[in-house]
Amino acid sequence: MELMKEYLSSGNIKVVDEHFDDDSISILSHHCVFKGSDHSSKIYVVFDTSCKTSMGISLNDALTIGPVIQ
Repeated sequence: MELMKEYLSSGNIKVVDEHFDDDSISILSHHCVFKGSDHSSKIYVVFDTSCKTSMGISLNDALTIGPVIQ
């Protein structure tokens, strides 16, 4: 929960109504991943950049592919 509070206070994320309708803003879906099984486990936020918009384009589709560096 502290991580999400940090994102909110920094302005990196904003809480929106479920009926949010503004074409000038993009919403990047996300979910939490818990590392470990106890309540003191670290929480990681994973952003779903392959999620398609209503126009059928994802953030991954819009990014330039860089060179293979491995």
